[in-house]
Amino acid sequence: MKFDLKGKLPSVALVFLATWLLLILPNMG
Repeated sequence: MKFDLKGKLPSVALVFLATWLLLILPNMG
């Protein structure tokens, strides 16, 4: 099975960023 990291990376980064914002920002406020 070939894993296309370059294809997956942008999506993973967006999901990680969205999750981080949802978890961290409310706690900071």
